[in-house]
Amino acid sequence: MGGLTGVLYKQFALTVAISVIISAFVALTLTTALCGIMLKHISQKETTNIVGRFLEWFNGFLDRRIDQYGILLARWSNRLWATWLALAIFVGLCIRYDAYGAKWIRTR
Repeated sequence: MGGLTGVLYKQFALTVAISVIISAFVALTLTTALCGIMLKHISQKETTNIVGRFLEWFNGFLDRRIDQYGILLARWSNRLWATWLALAIFVGLCIRYDAYGAKWIRTR
């Protein structure tokens, strides 16, 4: 693509490429180091303040939800017919949307 539009696209592509490289560097180095610092083990005496008590409650709440999700998956893993039914409904809705769903969008 030539002209001003081509120059703008090249500059945009260069900007996106550099930002992806910077983002990958941050994700692979700085973020993991920060998580290592923030996620250190909390001793029992540190949980006496309000933030510690909230985090202790939140972790318990999250653990209970994870256990409930595991129980739900264990119940539904033995029901193969339900999995096939959900897949058939999903595929049917995708086909229906492809055939009828986009008709209301106005084209110019």
